[in-house]
Amino acid sequence: MKFLIVSSKISELTKDLINEIKLNNHTYNFSRTKDFILELDNNKFKASTSKIPDLFDFDIYLFRSFSKNMTNSRIFIEELRLRKKIVIEGCVSDNYINSKFAEGVRLTRNGINYPQTYQIPDLKNTKNLPKNIFPVIIKPSDGSKGRDIKIIKNKIELKKILAKTSEDFLIQEYLKIKWDLRVFVVNGKALGGIKRHILKGDCRSNASLGSKFENFDLTPEIKKIAEKATKIMRYEVAGVDLAWPENKKKWYVFEVNISPQWKAFKNATNINPAKYIIKRAIEMYNKK
Repeated sequence: MKFLIVSSKISELTKDLINEIKLNNHTYNFSRTKDFILELDNNKFKASTSKIPDLFDFDIYLFRSFSKNMTNSRIFIEELRLRKKIVIEGCVSDNYINSKFAEGVRLTRNGINYPQTYQIPDLKNTKNLPKNIFPVIIKPSDGSKGRDIKIIKNKIELKKILAKTSEDFLIQEYLKIKWDLRVFVVNGKALGGIKRHILKGDCRSNASLGSKFENFDLTPEIKKIAEKATKIMRYEVAGVDLAWPENKKKWYVFEVNISPQWKAFKNATNINPAKYIIKRAIEMYNKK
């Protein structure tokens, strides 16, 4: 089998995938979506890069990044699926919306607890926010890796922040927690989880920002929630972030991350998600 790994760069995680492909005696190539050349020639869809003359000449496609080139990714993945290729994540072509608010709608529609959330595309609309919701957390609607997430204490502070940006932000209730969980799910099954401590003076727990983390033994309830959330989003691979807020006394899902990072998870649990991702991809191919 021939694999194509599509990512922004060859990272440690990409190398994990490459090692697993080699261990299974298959071949691979690597590309970035920003290098894709999509072409219509005599009513035929062609795709190439300067190094790969035919991007359709692979059996399995592993996408590790989407947001910067989402349109091209969706067009390409749609064609791959029509050609019966194996794609992780194939849902991007027909189901994926790069929006945390859309994620929240889908989760709550299916009985998953999610923080009270507002999406305010127009600064003038903040006057309609309830006065008693502060403090709140703001985050980019399509953000990742903890980027630009802040605690806001009042409406004046909120207006100052929003006035400096043209991005769409989500406004969420501030749920007080000391730690959260990242549960890694592949093929509908929770592989394990890590406990991530909230950074001092912050509301974030991202390991990439320096948060302390450790292995966490998942309970049946936590597994069920993480697996259900992943199924709702129709992801093959997901990092589900959930927590037990002190003032709510029940589990809340904060995010379901597509193409999640796993360096911290692997270090804490000794579980390499790449092994399970490649296994799943091969199983999907063999069932064609």
